Amino acid sequence: METRDPFASMEVELGIALAIIKQRNPVLWNKLTPCCYLEKLNHSISPELSNISTSWKKRSRETYSGQSKRQRLVDHSGNKNKNQEAQTVVIHKPDIVRDIEDNPNYASLEGAVKFIKRNAKLPGRKHIAELSSEVKTVSSGFSSKKVTSWILPTYRRLRWILILPNPPSQLVDMVRAFAIFIVSYYAYHSTPDSAFRYVTKTLFYKFNLEMWDKTFRSLTNSKDVGHLFLTCRGSEALIWSRLCREQRRMAEIILVTRSRFRKTNTMVVRCISNYMHILESLVRCYLRIKHETALYQSTSKRAYEQIHNHRTRTFDNKYEIEMMEVLGRQGDSTKDVIETIDQTFKILKGLDWKQIHLSKVDRQELASYRKYVQSSLLLTGNTNLIADFRLAMDGLPKIHE
Repeated sequence: METRDPFASMEVELGIALAIIKQRNPVLWNKLTPCCYLEKLNHSISPELSNISTSWKKRSRETYSGQSKRQRLVDHSGNKNKNQEAQTVVIHKPDIVRDIEDNPNYASLEGAVKFIKRNAKLPGRKHIAELSSEVKTVSSGFSSKKVTSWILPTYRRLRWILILPNPPSQLVDMVRAFAIFIVSYYAYHSTPDSAFRYVTKTLFYKFNLEMWDKTFRSLTNSKDVGHLFLTCRGSEALIWSRLCREQRRMAEIILVTRSRFRKTNTMVVRCISNYMHILESLVRCYLRIKHETALYQSTSKRAYEQIHNHRTRTFDNKYEIEMMEVLGRQGDSTKDVIETIDQTFKILKGLDWKQIHLSKVDRQELASYRKYVQSSLLLTGNTNLIADFRLAMDGLPKIHE
């Protein structure tokens, strides 16, 4: 008695299922096709699958009495080698992932790739301590030149895929592998100055400028990931908060790690001060966008207005000028500014203040920033931001000027 190859039967059934999906749910089919393709499709099966996709209603009425249509699909190739696969479905890696794996520098990323395979994502605040030794080894022994010449530029190009509604999972894992390598390097191995510049300037400030300036057209024209945006239904389908959350988590891990496992917190304190400077600049941008410039020259006796007006005369507005230059190109950018202010609050709230040693000078500086930011927020009249700022600074030890 002849035994039918169960794998061939399963493969034919899978082919039928794919054909049905293509016919009955074109939207789902278009989402599937970038992620998988049919390889070694037997020519004897192809016409049958084609018939299925074009005449599904007729096929569904068949009774399959005697020799079923599925059996005819198998028997039609009876003259071929019985061990030959009738159809093979291959789930393949996106081209970008293959290109990265073929890069001579990929060996430096393998530890990070293994970490993501085990943990799926960046560690949360509660798991930083227990995963510290594992995170530390991810980038151990690699030069700053390799980090700046390949790791950072590649991550910067690929990270935008995180805003896609349904990014390819393998590509998401690859982006997170780059992210954990970067976190490992700047948390444990880089110089304090290098870590300060990356955490405050590159990872946060410059990222926000770049994000504000991004258009859907520029995303679709991106060299590496542009084609992935072509199937999106426009910019309204993009999920910016996902990328912002990922970047914020990177900053938090680096800052918390350096505050816990380094002998000195100087770099962390510098980062906090810089975040406060950027935050104050953001709030001033918010005031300007709302056309409340009259408040800058207010003669009111209210204390917070006087504090704000006095601060304006001495405030270093370099960030404010740069941000307004970008925001001015976006039309109504109030929402962008509010969301970035909120992201800054979350970074400050995520700090482990108990592990941060603050000198008297540090305390005075942070107390001044808190007073100035709070005064500017009171001018906005946005009660949500005012309340959220107080919560964000709640963990800060009592500071007296």
